[in-house]
Amino acid sequence: MQTLYRTLFLITYIMFLCGCTAYFYTPQNLMTANRSNLSKLQIGMTKDQVMQTMGTEGKETCNTVLPFFICGSSELINNPYRTTGFHNDGKTYHVLYYWTDVKQRDGAITDDELTPLLIENGTLVGWGSQLLDSTIKKYELRVR
Repeated sequence: MQTLYRTLFLITYIMFLCGCTAYFYTPQNLMTANRSNLSKLQIGMTKDQVMQTMGTEGKETCNTVLPFFICGSSELINNPYRTTGFHNDGKTYHVLYYWTDVKQRDGAITDDELTPLLIENGTLVGWGSQLLDSTIKKYELRVR
């Protein structure tokens, strides 16, 4: 009888561990999902299609997991992390910044860890820092 209880306890414990690890959304999960979603983008998509593909909901991520799989500290990370926009020669630009990388494990999300998506007049024209930088330079823009 005692062996049966031990076996049931062990099965329950293993199921608990599997369930809890799936419950926590980590910063790595968010970056991986954002990088994966980038591969689904296509030039010419509307802003709404881009945001639907990439996601628009903030994610509460668990930064530290204590014993017994309790989330020790968490933070809400916006997705997109940041947005900005500007106008030039009758064109409207929106830039959606998604967190896709960690350059330094210092707890801060910096510009070089974000991938900008450039939307011109409601249509995706591309993504990446080089595209954004060349567009800013080409039109001598001031990004707010």
